[in-house]
Amino acid sequence: MLKLEVNFVIAACLLFGMARSESVCVLTNAPLQCGSFCLAALHPLYDKVQQIQADLAKTHCCNNDTNICEDLRKQLLDFNQDFRQQLNGIFATLSETLMRVKGLEENLEWINQNIVPLGYQQIGSRYFYVENIERKNRADAERFCRQKRGHLAAFQNLEEFNAVKALSRREAKYWLGLTDEENEGHFVSATGKVGSYMQWHGGQPDNYHGLQHCVTLDKGLMDDLECSYPTNFICQLGDQM
Repeated sequence: MLKLEVNFVIAACLLFGMARSESVCVLTNAPLQCGSFCLAALHPLYDKVQQIQADLAKTHCCNNDTNICEDLRKQLLDFNQDFRQQLNGIFATLSETLMRVKGLEENLEWINQNIVPLGYQQIGSRYFYVENIERKNRADAERFCRQKRGHLAAFQNLEEFNAVKALSRREAKYWLGLTDEENEGHFVSATGKVGSYMQWHGGQPDNYHGLQHCVTLDKGLMDDLECSYPTNFICQLGDQM
């Protein structure tokens, strides 16, 4: 009966967490949490062993029947040894499992850093995503690009600019990463860098009515526009610009 309780408690702790009236095992940091929590969950078993020992100490079996007394003590010692062996085996397995999980996390991190997200196209040494359907304001477009591990696009040179322009629809506007919201006339990319390639329409940027601080690709050239205006957008992978 005691071995059955041991297995049940250990399995419940490792697989589901120990649900008690005052707490639930939620593994947000398994290496730090599980050991202490599972040991705490097993305290009732230790208490039961101590109770058996106390009952044995109080009994008069030794006075009446030495064989019975020795048999009870042997059972108790066997139980303690078996229990410790099971516990050591479980924590060895848990440690090995945590190492495997760590390895999987490292592999996933590598994949996230090295696999190009769906929709990006390679242009030169960089990747760009051209959104021709959905329209967003500039802030929401930047959030979308970040979810795809990038930013609104800025260009390093004329070749990049022309290649991305060829993927766009001439009648549409597209948010780019350039803005002068913080310093009028001083355009920086979505990553805060300066020195991006720019090719403006004639007379642009003009900051019309003092409200235009974000840059679009419009009919093949750049124009400034109110940042709240919904347009298509272009993302770059990474933060090189």
